[in-house]
Amino acid sequence: MKQQITIEQLNELPYLDKLKLKNWCILKNPNKKEYDELSLSIGQMMEFLSNCASPFEISLGGYGRYLWEIKAGPYKFENKELCDAIWQAVKDVL
Repeated sequence: MKQQITIEQLNELPYLDKLKLKNWCILKNPNKKEYDELSLSIGQMMEFLSNCASPFEISLGGYGRYLWEIKAGPYKFENKELCDAIWQAVKDVL
């Protein structure tokens, strides 16, 4: 299971959205010294969505579908990879 987004995924974001995420990370971890390499784990993205999107829900699709379903505010995403489904929600919430 993939645990964090890739640099390529991060580079999908426009500059201002990257800046929003970086600022959110700095507010959450003010003691961290370096934020040049912004890398988000599943847990960090879940925390971001729980703070910025209401409601935020994660479920595993049934009936043999085996897709992660993410609901974040008005958005809904499905993907076999949990990390990618959550990342799609983060991008749209930004």
